[in-house]
This record gives sequence, C-alpha cells and structure tokens, in this order.
Amino acid sequence: MFAIIIVGAGLISFTGGTQLETFSNVEEVQSAERGMESAAATLQPMATRGDSRRSFSIAFSNSNVWINETVLNVTTDGDVAYPDLAVNALQQRFDRSGDDVTVRYEAGGVFRTNAIPAFDPSFECRDGTTALITVVNLTLADREGLYVSNGYNPDIGLDQFAAGGDSPVTSTDEALTFEARTVSTERSLVDSSTTVFVNTSQTAGPAQWDMFFDSKETWSNPSDHVYTCAADRALVRVVTIELDIVEPRFSS
Repeated sequence: MFAIIIVGAGLISFTGGTQLETFSNVEEVQSAERGMESAAATLQPMATRGDSRRSFSIAFSNSNVWINETVLNVTTDGDVAYPDLAVNALQQRFDRSGDDVTVRYEAGGVFRTNAIPAFDPSFECRDGTTALITVVNLTLADREGLYVSNGYNPDIGLDQFAAGGDSPVTSTDEALTFEARTVSTERSLVDSSTTVFVNTSQTAGPAQWDMFFDSKETWSNPSDHVYTCAADRALVRVVTIELDIVEPRFSS
C-alpha cells in the first residue's frame, strides 16, 4: 500500500509539472504576441502619418529574435511595380520539440504560426473604389553584429545584444530595445481604374497572409497566395524603416 501511495504521488507531481510547463509555454508565446502587437502599434504612425522616429522593446524569454529576409510582390496593371520588394520580417521563434512557434512583424502586420493575424497590415480595398496599400520595409542599421538572415539561423540572432557576457541574467530576464528611424517613403498613385495584385508566396508565412486576405470580402483570390483588388484609383506606399538596437535592458 505504501508503494502504491508513493507511485500515485509521483504521478500527480509529474502531471502537475507537465501542466505547469504547458501553461508557461503558452504564456510565453502569448506575451511575445502582445509585445509584437505593441511594436506594430508603435511603428504604425511612421508608416501612415510620417513620424520619423520611435522606439520599442521586445522581451524574448527562451526564444530567438532575428530579422528574416522575406519578399512581397505588389503590382498593378498600370504603372505600379514592386515585383520583389524585400520587406523583411522581425521574428521571434520558440522551439517546442518539433512544434515550433514563430511570432513576427512583417510588412506592417503581426502574424503567428497557425493563428489569425494579431495586428492587420494596412492593405485596404474599399468596396472596389479605392485601394490603399502601405507596405513597411524593415532594414537594419549598418554596424557590426546586425544581420538579415535568409531563413532561420540560430547563429544569427539579435538576442546576443541583450546577453551581455558577464551580465547576471537568465533568458527569462532579457529584452531588446529598438530605435526605429524612417529612411524613405515612396508613393505610387494610379488615378484611374486598375487592379492591384499582391503575391505573398515569398513571405515568412503565406498561410497566415491567406487568413488575413480571406477575412476581407473585398479582396479576390485568383490563385494560390495571390490577391487582387479592383479599384477606381490606387495608392501604394512603401515605407522603409531602419532598426537599431540602442541599449540592452534587463529587468530587475
């Protein structure tokens, strides 16, 4: 009887520990998503109102943060042509034993693996009358240690800037503070009937972009990862924002 009690207690302890670990994993991802939403809200005025500088922070407990080289295609049947626009994505990846989760800011929106967008990008198709597209293109400041990675590479990450060598912190205490600076804004206007084409096949997550466009009734989907908006006029803005890491920040 004594042995049975011990085994039973061990089973309860193991089950409880597994549940706590699962809860902790979910909370980490949800916290990262909220942080990326906050970053998107901070960058939004730079993309739409012309603000020149902003700053934001991202906590990255038990995850990797990096800039991923991604491409978006935005064209019209008129004079607007951005066939290979390197938008790049600010990504945060959590390794979950084969079921990895990535939260990312890309082209103005916030997306998460196998989830609906947490923050919509500014791709508007207004009842077939006006198309208003604002694409955020991320770049990194030109200095040592800041690199854009082609896909996931654990050896190229921004979290090294918060590790601080001899700093007595753990991975649950770390955060990155970014300074964002508007480098350029390019506007292309088509003041006549046109069709806007958006191809997301070379983004970091075409399936998540599909979820965004599929939720908007005014966008059409003629082929895989391609969406169109028929409009009387169209404005496409490409806003290039440079990111730099201005300081490591550690919670007390």
